Amino acid sequence: MSLTLKDCVDPWKAADKALVISDSFPLKSMERLGSALSGTNGEITVDLHFDRDEEKQAFLSGSVKGTLQLKCQRCLQDMQLPVDSHFSIAFLKGAIRNDGADEPLSQRYDIFEVEDNRVCLKDVIEDELLLLLPQVPMHTAPACEIETEFGDETDVIEAEEKENPFAILATLKTDKSD
Repeated sequence: MSLTLKDCVDPWKAADKALVISDSFPLKSMERLGSALSGTNGEITVDLHFDRDEEKQAFLSGSVKGTLQLKCQRCLQDMQLPVDSHFSIAFLKGAIRNDGADEPLSQRYDIFEVEDNRVCLKDVIEDELLLLLPQVPMHTAPACEIETEFGDETDVIEAEEKENPFAILATLKTDKSD
């Protein structure tokens, strides 16, 4: 049986078997990521490799490649964000401890808390892609064509000179002094 990104796996058994998965995945099937994108056309290519390190810790190393379509927040036009990222994730059963015992592990890997001994590969990849998104997506400055002029100088309407409502007070002041 061939595994795909739609499957859920036991990461410890997958690491024992040194499981390797290469697959392409449509962006439109990732709901959380899709809500952050301006378009979900296209797909990403994923390479995953489960293994164990020298300390027998189960981990997943992988890469994601593709192009994400975002809305530039400077010019409000669609833009393409090329993605080519590598990651390493260690799997821990139960809650992550705050006593610092997991700190050496977190220096080498991103930590993924596993419940029910199952990891859905699609969710792991979607999380990685969400972490790659910029906080404020923008084109590079020369590529961003934002309109900076909003009319001709000749279109400026000159303000009409209005009658000053206090002008009558000035006349009263001059009348008193006479």
